[in-house]
Amino acid sequence: MTLAAKISLVVVLVAELMNVLDHSVVLNAIPTLQASLAATPAQVQWLTAGYGLTLALGLVTGGRLGDAYGRRRVFLTATAVFTAASVLCGLAMGPGILIGARVLQGAGAAVMIPQVLATLHVTFDGEHRSRAFSLYGAVLTVGSVLGPVLGGVLTGADLFGLGCRTIFLINLPIGLAVLLGGWKFLTESTAPKAERLDLTGVLLSALAVVLIVFPLTEGQAHQWPLWCFAMLAAGLIVLGVFLRQQHRGQDDAPLVVLSLFKEKTFSGGLSAQLTPGRCSSSAGWA
Repeated sequence: MTLAAKISLVVVLVAELMNVLDHSVVLNAIPTLQASLAATPAQVQWLTAGYGLTLALGLVTGGRLGDAYGRRRVFLTATAVFTAASVLCGLAMGPGILIGARVLQGAGAAVMIPQVLATLHVTFDGEHRSRAFSLYGAVLTVGSVLGPVLGGVLTGADLFGLGCRTIFLINLPIGLAVLLGGWKFLTESTAPKAERLDLTGVLLSALAVVLIVFPLTEGQAHQWPLWCFAMLAAGLIVLGVFLRQQHRGQDDAPLVVLSLFKEKTFSGGLSAQLTPGRCSSSAGWA
């Protein structure tokens, strides 16, 4: 493995670590954020839900963008967006601005993460690729464990009198380092035959998720009015339309390859990610 390849590996893994830390570092800072911004319980939920939803909705789209327009270019652009959004989070003076900045962070991460995986795939081969992906898995594990601890340390330290804002502002030096390293050492790559973006699928999936998640997040705060159940019903209908649209387009670059769910290994891994134990920390943020 050449020195440039090693530095490229460090760059993309640091970017991934920044994302994982940001997703988990908020855990111990939630009470402080709620008190300092006078946020309601529903707004606190959106601090995490807004980020997670945007991230989930944009991952496939982000991968297609890198295939078509260049993974290095898209990676640097997404990292810049993520870093700028982190600064906005740190400077936010109210819960609304912070939620908007978190959504922007999620959008940046959704485009950045697929470029990390694609870069590992095209930069390394054989034994070097196996080692690279092993390190990637280690970063995910370390970041998930370290995030809550780092959040508590930064909040308690009150560096420069910034309080819990440092959990977001710490991404500024890390993001700038990733941008500099990526600009100097990452090589450009595209897919030989990039698949077109399924815009209809993107819109339907986004609409379905919003219609389902919004009433689930806001319902308790509003004593579960009728419009919550109407939105849920509409979301389920749109979800059905989306699945039908994806089924019909399985031979034409669909957003979701439904045949994957027939594979036991894929379905088993997905089920493991959705177990209550994996989601317990997210429930505690509320």
